[in-house]
Amino acid sequence: MLDIRIKAKNVSPLCQIDSNQKERHKNLGMEIDTATIKTLTKIYEGYPVDIPIITAGDRRGNLRRVIGALMIMAYKNKGYEIKPTDFHLMMSGGGSNFQSQPFEIEEKARELNPLISLMGTSLAIEGKLIVTHLEPIDPMIKIYETEDGFYARSQLIRKFVFIKKDDILQHTEYGRLLNKKDIEEWEKEVSESQNLRKKERKILDESKTKKQAIQSILAKYYIIPNTEFRGNIDTKYELTELEYGALIKGLIEMTKKQVGSTKNLGFGVMDWDIKIGESEIKAVSNEENIFKKEMDIYLDDKEQKALKKFEEFLENISPENIEISKILISKS
Repeated sequence: MLDIRIKAKNVSPLCQIDSNQKERHKNLGMEIDTATIKTLTKIYEGYPVDIPIITAGDRRGNLRRVIGALMIMAYKNKGYEIKPTDFHLMMSGGGSNFQSQPFEIEEKARELNPLISLMGTSLAIEGKLIVTHLEPIDPMIKIYETEDGFYARSQLIRKFVFIKKDDILQHTEYGRLLNKKDIEEWEKEVSESQNLRKKERKILDESKTKKQAIQSILAKYYIIPNTEFRGNIDTKYELTELEYGALIKGLIEMTKKQVGSTKNLGFGVMDWDIKIGESEIKAVSNEENIFKKEMDIYLDDKEQKALKKFEEFLENISPENIEISKILISKS
């Protein structure tokens, strides 16, 4: 099977959101909406501890999207339009109308579309890839003693609080984009909205009236920069040369993408070192501009041939490679 070893380092803070919850902020003296991050609970010296991770699902999803985007763009560049059903079969594994397929149909779909064969789709076709979480090489765990006893915590996890304020009320440069008439109209709308809410509460016999908020206090957990991760990719079944080439191209493209959420604030910029047997893909952020990658790619003969096979496939892509919904049998 495959021998893909991945090392990665987040150059900027990393936030892969898990859920939202209310947490009390000591300094503000109030509960605020807080976004938590993906973690994996492990036992450390007898204590459970949450370790921050980049999930296997995120890695699989990212690979699916970058390979799918390459195929769809090559298809559209030939003047074709992709149908929604085929788009979802490729990009999200969707299409619940499709269940387990006869062997000959499954094999035909795999032969025509390497992405669907690699990642699977719906209940119709099982994916070939096995992907692990990317876990910190050093989770930096510390044990604390409190009044309630001992507990362990990873030092890699931090939280930041931010406040969203209205540009007009805060007199920022963007507030000047509106003239006096615009502001007066906005203030009138706010007043009318608040008066309407008062009347609604009076009818409903509610004792308190909430004013329209002009700011929002939020918090997010994140993984501190320069955390080093590692993980693996393997397969359940042997890959064809075309599927292998698609995977290699996907790994190259994946290294150029940010990870997780809050990307507009520069979060999730990663350095990568991916070893595929004797081949290696390295992507390192430029010191002067972390969004620019310095790529160093060495591919052995086997990997070069596979990559060339996939690139030729993109050049010659046709409707039968994309319109997989035509050959799959629907449960209806």
